[in-house]
Amino acid sequence: MITDLSLFNTQGPALRAKYDLPGWFFPWRFFFLLAMVLVSGAPAWGANVLISEFMAINNTTLKDEDGSYSDWIELYNSSTDTVNLGGWYLANSVSNLTKWQFPATNLGPNRFLVVFASNKDRRVPGAPLHTNFKLSGSGEYLALVLPDGLTRASEFAPAFPQQYADISYGYVMTGAVSTLVAPTASARTLVPSAAISATWQLAGFNDSGWTSGTLGAGYDTSGNYAPAIGLDLRAAMLNVNASAYVRVPFTVADPALYNSLSLSLRYDDGFVAWLNGTNVLSRNAPAIPAWNSAATAAHGTPPPGSLFENFEGTATNYTLSQFGAAPAPAVQAADSDSTGKFLRLLYDGVNSSANSISFRQTASGLFQTIIADFDFRVAGASGSPADGFSFLLIP
Repeated sequence: MITDLSLFNTQGPALRAKYDLPGWFFPWRFFFLLAMVLVSGAPAWGANVLISEFMAINNTTLKDEDGSYSDWIELYNSSTDTVNLGGWYLANSVSNLTKWQFPATNLGPNRFLVVFASNKDRRVPGAPLHTNFKLSGSGEYLALVLPDGLTRASEFAPAFPQQYADISYGYVMTGAVSTLVAPTASARTLVPSAAISATWQLAGFNDSGWTSGTLGAGYDTSGNYAPAIGLDLRAAMLNVNASAYVRVPFTVADPALYNSLSLSLRYDDGFVAWLNGTNVLSRNAPAIPAWNSAATAAHGTPPPGSLFENFEGTATNYTLSQFGAAPAPAVQAADSDSTGKFLRLLYDGVNSSANSISFRQTASGLFQTIIADFDFRVAGASGSPADGFSFLLIP
């Protein structure tokens, strides 16, 4: 199967650099990683059929046949034989293991089955299945039970934990991962000067006239991201057009071998992605994108989260070093001038000393700005108090 991933990138209002796809994108870099995951096994302790995954708060992900976002439960057959689930049960209470019974339903080897936990109670063979209960987002018991009504093939006991909207919960499955599009894969781009046919999003489109190169695609006015850009679009985009089109072809010999396809992208500030003409994902893009659309919001450098050191805790993610005269730097208990523990680097009255602290904090990726925030004081007037400090970032 020959497949095309077509991307429509929308630049931010300030006409900064731009081009995006799935994964992380640090302005103005485009990083693309596409992977298909083949699940080929199950937890070692598992029965032939188990509850592999579920979603207890489904607001925007999977729709049922009525167009409703119902809770769902996914089953997986880890055996090499087809299993007839007729007579099996799903239950959300340990006191009632026969809460909902399956109709005659064949589940093939290494196959998955989704049952909606919608309280609609639908048990027609061959049709979408719905239990007569919903899942509790605050956590509850969940089990798959054999036809005897007693033996539990799979269960979350005594209860699964608190759940979060549109985030599934389940077991880590063993499997094989195939990378279909590498970060430096071949691609073709076009910065349009007018609207073109939507056929450019299809696999069979002839893009031989487009600019060819390798990912990532975009531009960077600072020069910091030059090594990450394979298709430099600065001349075509800067102060010309906020949008660009990117086509990234890949081939899958036997799609039946794969269970899921994941998409990762670094982008700034918005994008729309199509897979063989089907819109699969978008961020910060207008509802109806045009050939010259701009992003609806800024994305920018993705924050890595707060990297900080809490001297109140027991963690030792830092190293104290002494240079020159004693005493060495040390974490001190709270005193009259502090509300908690604090780090003493120097002590009044000590000359020729230059103590230091280094933090073993790491942040993967590329960042345009790093801010170090220190709260420090020089206390005492005797001797020679500290008269300077420096900050060093080690890549």
